[in-house]
Amino acid sequence: MANGLLGKRTITVLLVLLALVPTSLSFALNEEKEEKKIEKFIELAERARDKTETLINITSENTTAMLAIQAEGLLGEFEDNLILFDEAAQNVTNAQERLVAGDLEGAIANVTYAMEVFRDVFKAIHIILRDSGLAKGELIDAQGLIQAMKRALERIDRLEGIGGLPEEVEWLLGNATLYLNITAAIEWLQESRVSDTAHNLTQANKLIADAHKALKEAAKEMNTNRIRNYFKVMYNFRERLQRQLEKVEDKAEVEETLGLADGFIGDAEGFFDGEEYSKALEKLEEARDALDLAEQQLKAQRQLEKGSGNGKGNGGD
Repeated sequence: MANGLLGKRTITVLLVLLALVPTSLSFALNEEKEEKKIEKFIELAERARDKTETLINITSENTTAMLAIQAEGLLGEFEDNLILFDEAAQNVTNAQERLVAGDLEGAIANVTYAMEVFRDVFKAIHIILRDSGLAKGELIDAQGLIQAMKRALERIDRLEGIGGLPEEVEWLLGNATLYLNITAAIEWLQESRVSDTAHNLTQANKLIADAHKALKEAAKEMNTNRIRNYFKVMYNFRERLQRQLEKVEDKAEVEETLGLADGFIGDAEGFFDGEEYSKALEKLEEARDALDLAEQQLKAQRQLEKGSGNGKGNGGD
């Protein structure tokens, strides 16, 4: 049993932690003490979340285990528990946000629900494993964990290969790498510390996911700044054409084209405010085309009026 999925001691400790979920929470202390109690309860929920997620990951990443679960007709039940887990994980996040906002009652409600679900999901998956004949270590796949760690390191290498990463992304990837010490993982697995090894993999994957998110946000910010600069270019171009327009007599055709450009710019502003950046860029491109046309029309009009003016001057003399 020492070679079991999570080991008796780990399972027992976690179930004891999960059993601490109260049916109701009533605090008679002042608000500061209440907040501290809730903070500790959220920390407990986070530990339960991480342990439950480790069990889920060990199970999901083992092909043999998933085939056994499917063969027993328990795949649907397993997937239902994954949905419940995701909802509960979101409740932990909600609890943290409620606590920061000073909504203690909301924080308590969210974290209490999350803890109850983590407890139920943890038990349910163990029952599924037992009913699938996987309760005594059949799920252990030391080589699979090592391979998963190597794949995680490859993901980090690909991200770092982009170059010029924001400081936050570099920090996240650096910490993820620390969790993916292959030499230490092999030693732990030889000592049957499967749960600890899987936990490190889970933590590394979380950090990598956070790095992806941070990189996406950074890219979004870069794209946003690029579009803002594009707007400035369009505004300056439009103002320059307006000044030039004052120098010609027949403004009708150019004004019509400038009005079209103004419409595109207005549409772009609307899309930008709605964070539909690709559409904003499309409209700015259309505005640029219209302004280019207006510039050509202006040049043609100036040439026409210059020639006409010269002709009138010669005839008048």
